[in-house]
Amino acid sequence: MAQESFEQELDREVDERLALMEEPGYQFPAPLGRIDWVLIAVIPAVSLLLLVVGEFL
Repeated sequence: MAQESFEQELDREVDERLALMEEPGYQFPAPLGRIDWVLIAVIPAVSLLLLVVGEFL
């Protein structure tokens, strides 16, 4: 029964947010830029490199 109330609450929240996004004045966030994509690639690569280096210390 608790799951049903959670699902109902989730549906209500989704409907509210969709209605908000469909309003004419809603401003969507800026798309990801070149720097964002570079950081998305570099940060995990550096983390993996540090893990590998740390294994040999």
